Amino acid sequence: MASLSPFRPRTGVSIARAFFAARAHVTSDMQHFDIVNIEPYIDFFNLMAYDLHGTWDGNNPYTQAVVAAHTNLTEIDNAMQLLWRNNISPAKVVLGLGFYGRSFTLSSSSCTAPGCAFSGGGTAGNCTGASGILSYAEIQRTITQYSLTPTLDKNAAAKWITWNSNQWVSYDDSETFGLKLQYADSKCLTGTMVWAVDLDSDTNPAVDALNSGSYGSSSTTGIAQKQLNAQMKFATSSYNGATLGVFWTPCLPPGSQDCPPGYQALTRGHGKVFDIDLNHISGEGCHGEY
Repeated sequence: MASLSPFRPRTGVSIARAFFAARAHVTSDMQHFDIVNIEPYIDFFNLMAYDLHGTWDGNNPYTQAVVAAHTNLTEIDNAMQLLWRNNISPAKVVLGLGFYGRSFTLSSSSCTAPGCAFSGGGTAGNCTGASGILSYAEIQRTITQYSLTPTLDKNAAAKWITWNSNQWVSYDDSETFGLKLQYADSKCLTGTMVWAVDLDSDTNPAVDALNSGSYGSSSTTGIAQKQLNAQMKFATSSYNGATLGVFWTPCLPPGSQDCPPGYQALTRGHGKVFDIDLNHISGEGCHGEY
């Protein structure tokens, strides 16, 4: 992880030499990790507190095919209890936040609240291009296009919208990021992380929302806007993007086959950019720095 060393003086936190992931709705995931004996050898545990729900809920004997927020704070808190019961210090725990939402196609237009049945993943976004997921930028465009009023679930610290009679997505914005940051502060967590900068756009609306949430509270876990933007620019530069495996979503301008100035075509991606849930790790499109 030596290539990440430039982050250290800017963020004031260590980059983990190992990380720990737990999905809050599957508590048995942690039973095979000896977290007590792992703790002395790592800088922190990253709790990947997203993807708690998705279309896979419909194929699981322990869950139902119903819509639910994939970043539900109540479930996140339940996952934290597994750490506290093992006496893991909050100073070694990092809360994961998502720059995307999990989308569904509802079974009935008359039932649109969390807990209503879904028939499959939501319609693919024009940029992410995969059913069941929308980037932060795509969600904000949808809200604007359809003049939607999002619904806040304050207990879950998540928002959701529905449109076109059967489309549904949950997501986070400045308000819900703020609630999650307040939670992180209340538990004295060491900080937060994000999945993923390549699900933001080149104007950084999701970063702005996260920073608005941190500035709106007494949070000590938020990274200053200028520092975070500098970090993002470093991570997504042509050289370091290739080194660190950080790439932008494959989204070409409408009707264009050419990358805009400052961008280059790549055929490798990672994570939700190319929908790792479906084992797609390659694609075409424009990625690059800003």
